[in-house]
Amino acid sequence: MPMTAPTTCNCKTKDKIMTVTVQWDDDTKKNTIIWTVVGRWTWDEFGQAFNDMQAMLENVPGPVDFIYDVRRMAMLPADLIRRLKLDYLKLPSNVGRLIAVGVDEHLQFFWNTFTELPYARHLKMRYFDTLEEARTFIWSSHS
Repeated sequence: MPMTAPTTCNCKTKDKIMTVTVQWDDDTKKNTIIWTVVGRWTWDEFGQAFNDMQAMLENVPGPVDFIYDVRRMAMLPADLIRRLKLDYLKLPSNVGRLIAVGVDEHLQFFWNTFTELPYARHLKMRYFDTLEEARTFIWSSHS
């Protein structure tokens, strides 16, 4: 299935390509949003993508699964736990499963440990090596 163009802003900020973008995996079904993270990203870029995601979800009854594609991510920004706790623990009610592609074993260990905390259990993820594997998992469970 071909990827669609990003459904975000113009993906540029002050002549800089955004390193965090969100887009529908399929514009007609609108049941999966792909988060793509490239290089070093900032909390401002993540916040813009989060706002874009919320706007995308407004007219979709749900549930909508998320695929976080971090295969080309360089590193995480500072204050990860604090920022997640303050700003991103509450997801819209129509968010479905959280799936990650390209997460190395160290980040998987960190994320699995974080999501064992009572306030973060709803953020548990399934991990896959490729986008195709993640899509197959989603499609097989929607059949």
